[in-house]
Amino acid sequence: MPETLNRAIPLECLHVQQHVWDYLDGRLPSQETASLQLHMAECSECHDYSNFQQRFLQALASLRARGRAPWHLKARVADLLASDGYSPG
Repeated sequence: MPETLNRAIPLECLHVQQHVWDYLDGRLPSQETASLQLHMAECSECHDYSNFQQRFLQALASLRARGRAPWHLKARVADLLASDGYSPG
């Protein structure tokens, strides 16, 4: 995918990237959900991105359900999320 680094990200794709987790969590209004679904049906990159994010969330849920993630892994994930601006609550 190095060739994509030299071109601008289309606004529709940027919108998907910014809202995919809200979409996956079912927290978007129905009109915006439909808009994202339509775009992802037409854009293979955004479709793949959404699938990757969904698998990531499923993997986290699996770790949480098992309750076996070591403290240092939990701390690392929390630090990475915090560095991207996530704050719980």
